[in-house]
Amino acid sequence: MIRSLLSCLLMLQVLLFSLQVATVQARADAATEYRIQTFPLERNGIALHLQRLTVAGTQPQRQILLVHGLTYSSHEFDVDYADYSLARYLAARGFAVWTFDVAGYGESQEVKDGFMPDSDYAAEDAAAAAAEILKVSGQKKLDVLGWSWGTVTSSRFVARHPEMVKKLVAYCREQEKIHNKNFRFTMTTNGMLIDEDVIDFCNKECHNVVLSLDGRKEVHDRFRKDYAGHGSYDAIVPKFQEFVRKRGDKGYYMRGTYTHYNTDFTNDIFHMADLGFTELSMEPVVCDPSDPSALTEADLPILKEQYEILAKEMIKRNREGRGFTFYHYMIDLTAGPCIYKRISGCGSGTEYMAVTPWGDLYPCHQFVGEEAYRLGDIWNGVTNRELREEFRACNAYARPECADCWAKLYCSGGCAANAYHASGSIRGVYKPGCELFRKRIECAIMMKVAEEQDRESTASETSENA
Repeated sequence: MIRSLLSCLLMLQVLLFSLQVATVQARADAATEYRIQTFPLERNGIALHLQRLTVAGTQPQRQILLVHGLTYSSHEFDVDYADYSLARYLAARGFAVWTFDVAGYGESQEVKDGFMPDSDYAAEDAAAAAAEILKVSGQKKLDVLGWSWGTVTSSRFVARHPEMVKKLVAYCREQEKIHNKNFRFTMTTNGMLIDEDVIDFCNKECHNVVLSLDGRKEVHDRFRKDYAGHGSYDAIVPKFQEFVRKRGDKGYYMRGTYTHYNTDFTNDIFHMADLGFTELSMEPVVCDPSDPSALTEADLPILKEQYEILAKEMIKRNREGRGFTFYHYMIDLTAGPCIYKRISGCGSGTEYMAVTPWGDLYPCHQFVGEEAYRLGDIWNGVTNRELREEFRACNAYARPECADCWAKLYCSGGCAANAYHASGSIRGVYKPGCELFRKRIECAIMMKVAEEQDRESTASETSENA
């Protein structure tokens, strides 16, 4: 069984820092002796170059296949410069590292019919490599990590071989009965590879699905493009509509991101609602302040006004019988979480962790690549216990700036990652985020008051007519 789905989901998150991993983090012990083996492989009459790298004298049980990008061959994973080899870094951490060259690349044979880079063709080369790896290793599973175009290739490999994903889910269903656990699967998708089979499978097995749509066509297509550089709006919206229609009463979220380019983001939310979607979420972008898409101080008054516009329109639409939910306005003023959860928030670093494709543990996905925030790995568990305790103590009462804030038990002190990136400390605060959060809570409370007034009005009218 190939853990391709999990790997590819993770790949989408780690792609942005993959260069950093290869050039900074991926540092193997220079004194370590490595063994390189080549294995014969052929697909479609074309000889493919398949290679395995391990630490000499070891027989690793964990297998990982690295899929190269469009510009270079598999050689990019084992660069002969200083200690910048990703392959040797992974091998030193207990992996059997497999690399191969797609047909027409590196040491693989040329395709006679003038083959040009094609992701579906490359995906089948990857499938052939994966099958051979499982045969040679005697293992039932392997990880797949793509670099650049290799991520596209790996994703298409998964999409073209859904039986592997289904086997993974079936395995988890089997294990949850044995260990008295309950696995809840969530799929996050940009929609490009959705088809009827994906819809049916996810609606059967996934507790929730998150569908990425940024709103209006021009807004969405600014950043969300296919591998050919074309905007994806026209391709994915009909798929999302069909997905939600067939999903029935099961949970989903249409999730978008607003940036400096669309500070009028309420128009994007209303657009999604007008398309028939009723479970909506829209998040502010988090990026380097120097990025043109980054939100600025001057944007804050506009954004606060937008949240008020959103709340008023939601009240209006609810009264008209065409309401929708907005994630950040879903607040429980009568009960809600226990005091511990109100204080600790998401539980990053203690109750919640992120796992990289090579098995490292971090407090959450936003810390991946920050070596100082590596907690341990899946084989040895949490080894940096001091860091874990630092996160355990990082709560609404650990930040002096939160002491007099009326909203501290709703935000739990805010996001540790945002605080770190903004202030250099997980106990700092991300001031623009604080302002926007308080505004959202104010609007959520306003909506609760309006809902209660409507309820009392309806009850009064019913009583008078009785």
